[in-house]
Amino acid sequence: MNIDNETFISWGFFTIASVGFYSLYPITNYILGKCSKKYNEYTLDRKEYIITNIIKSKVLLLISGLFITNVYNNQLNLLTVRNNTGDYLIWKNISALYACTDFIGLIRNTKMELSTTIHHYCVLITYLIISALDFEKESIFKAALMYGAFSAIAFLVNFYLGFRFLVEKYSKNERILRKLSAISYVLACAFNWTWQVYYMRVLYLNSTNIYNIIIQFTVYFILLGAWISDDLKLMRFLLN
Repeated sequence: MNIDNETFISWGFFTIASVGFYSLYPITNYILGKCSKKYNEYTLDRKEYIITNIIKSKVLLLISGLFITNVYNNQLNLLTVRNNTGDYLIWKNISALYACTDFIGLIRNTKMELSTTIHHYCVLITYLIISALDFEKESIFKAALMYGAFSAIAFLVNFYLGFRFLVEKYSKNERILRKLSAISYVLACAFNWTWQVYYMRVLYLNSTNIYNIIIQFTVYFILLGAWISDDLKLMRFLLN
């Protein structure tokens, strides 16, 4: 890893994005308080949960748009992973944008499931590593970046997790949004996990240092285990 100017710029962007994300809480709280009678009936902890997920869904929508646009413009070739092009600082900043949602979520939403808390901490650790990477060289942490990018496509899930408390349970709108969220999540995870296997195979076959690749895979599998565990738990919740 190389702590260069790009890394410091990315850390600065992470700080600014975190402050911006945090500042959206009182604004969203005010809007929901004015527009939803049901919202005002909840405790502070429940309100924090609702706000966190609604704001995060908007950030993930932005990330998914950037991801899809870069793939469409061939700035990120999903098949030819050995020849990625484009502005690597942009990808580091996209990672920062994703990580800041989990960072502020940990601060504001203190009553999360243990698996979700572990997930968030793993995202933060991974971002710190990604921010210091030389993206012109292949490493397993490119797979981590892509895991977040694919996950962002399922932004509707976070919106549903917050919105479901603002409407009557089992209402038509709640059921439709839940179904759409489940479909988007299953598809995003399917594409994500398939690409992960593909990339790790490519990385292994092109490795010239078996010990280095074993270390990379070991560290990544620990992170991957935390993310997939949380994904499966959420998937079961949406499908039941």
